Order: sequence, then structure tokens, then C-alpha cells
Amino acid sequence: MPAARKTPPSATSHHHCDTGVGTTNLPSRWSFVWGGALFVFAMTASFAIGWAISIGRGATPDFMSISDYDPLGRLVGVLLGAAIALIGFRLVMRRVEHQSDTALNGRHRVVELLLGLGIGTAIISTAIAAIALLGGYDVSGLHSAPDLLTPLASGIGAGVIEEVFYRGFAFRLLNLWIGSWGALALTSLFFGFSHFTNPGVAWWGSISIAVQAGLLLGTAFLVTQRLWMAIGIHASWNFLQSALFSYTATPDGTGQGLLEAAVGGPTWLTGGDTGIEGSLISTMLCLVAAAILFAIARRRGNIRPLRRLSKQSPLDVLTGDVD
Repeated sequence: MPAARKTPPSATSHHHCDTGVGTTNLPSRWSFVWGGALFVFAMTASFAIGWAISIGRGATPDFMSISDYDPLGRLVGVLLGAAIALIGFRLVMRRVEHQSDTALNGRHRVVELLLGLGIGTAIISTAIAAIALLGGYDVSGLHSAPDLLTPLASGIGAGVIEEVFYRGFAFRLLNLWIGSWGALALTSLFFGFSHFTNPGVAWWGSISIAVQAGLLLGTAFLVTQRLWMAIGIHASWNFLQSALFSYTATPDGTGQGLLEAAVGGPTWLTGGDTGIEGSLISTMLCLVAAAILFAIARRRGNIRPLRRLSKQSPLDVLTGDVD
């Protein structure tokens, strides 16, 4: 009878625990670094293709002035960047983290995407309606030639490329390291202040984006342990605020959507230069939605408690050296 095979050191329990996405394998080495590199590559490819097509179609934008790109060129570039982000995420999960199940799989991913699209649509529509009732938004007609390609590019770019990095990598890994509360706090702040340099955002805009969008999108991931609901919420929000409501969009300025509308009133109501993300109305609605999603995630047992960090550093977790 052959002797029993010994388990190699690399297969011991030192590299195993619940990741929150359906397996018991810990993220392998440098998964966060790979995620950051993937985000930069996807964004750069999106800019490069969009800029090249814009030049070919007669536009003369600066490389970093994405709002000046030709709408079709920008959309094609974003579609390429989104494909790179999704394919790259799968590759990192399978080749670096060695996980067969990822935050993109699941039988209900289409339902989760549609639910996210519905949640985003409901929140922004309710916010716009409330702002209109308080005198901050007035519709005067319909645009004869609305620009729908630019908002579509904005929705796909934010919904896919940003969510793969912020929720797929950053939130998921921090959720392992410090638990759900800490992951929500850190990724929300990171997400909010990553928009600091956008036109009109600055301090208040960054804080409001962190509070409303960061928490809402983080709790959407917690509910399903997948990206699709967060992608749907983010994409529908960015698309509709310009494509339908012609509201001040970040970072694209005033969009020419289906509705011809004027925005005016106090900053706390309309969001001022920040856009609807800076409105107290939208902030409160997003907080309510985030609280509901968090309660659902808690009921499902998806909230991770605070981890004890006495033997581990942030680098230990980000590189996979976690007990």
C-alpha cells in the first residue's frame, strides 16, 4: 500500500480563510497591486483609444481632457477599457488568487445588474423630483438633438472600470483585513477624494461622494458578494443625470440630455458646481438606501467583524500573508 502523501507547506492553512466571494482561498500575493495596475492600464487604454478616434474624426482634444473627446470615440475607448477591466479581474482572481469562483460569477448576476440599474434609477429620479419640488430644477422642454453617447460612456466607464478596482479589489481585500465597517469607511473616503480634482468637486464634493456613493456601492457589494449590483447603480446614476435629466454632471459639465432643464438654487439643494452628488437631498437618499442594503447584508450574514491586527500589517493582507 503506497505511503500517504505529505501536504506541502504552501498548502497549509496559513493561506486559507473565507474571502467573502464564495471560496476559502485567501488572496494570493500582490493581488491589490495587480488590481491597481489593471485599473491604470484600463483607464490609459480607454483614454488612448478615445483620443485617437477623436483626432481621426476631426476633434482636437488634449489627451487628459476627456470631456472634449468626440462622443463616439470616447464610447469606443470606454468599452475597450471596460473589457480590459473585466477580463483582467478574472485573470487576477484565477491566476494570482487561484479562485475558481469570482465576484463576477453567479446564477443571479443578470438579476443583480438589473436590480442595481433599478436602484440607481429610483434614487436619482427621486432626488431630482424632490429638488424640482423645492424649486431647484425646472424642465422647459425637450432637446432636439440630445447627446446620449457621452453619458453612456460615462456610465459604462464609472460602472465597470471604477467598480472593478474600488469594490472588486480594494473593498474586497480590506473587508478581509479590517472587516466590513472598516472597509466601508476606508474605500468610501478613498473613492470620494479620488474625485477631488474633478471640476467643481473640491472638499465638499469629495465628502458628499464618499458619504453617499462610497457607502451605497460598498453595501451593494456586501449584499450579493458580487459586483453586478454596484455596477448597475453606478452606471445608471452617471448615465441618467446627463442623458435624461441634463443635470450638471461630474466631471463632464452640463450635459445635453433628453430634457431641457435649468438648475438653480442654494448649493445644499442643487449641489452647486459639484452636481447632484453635492446635493443634501441625494446624500440623504443614498444614505437611506445604503442603510437598507447594509441591513439586508447583515441578515444574510455577510458582515465581517473587525479583525485583530496584532500580528498582521496592511501589507501582509495586500500581499496575501494572512493567518
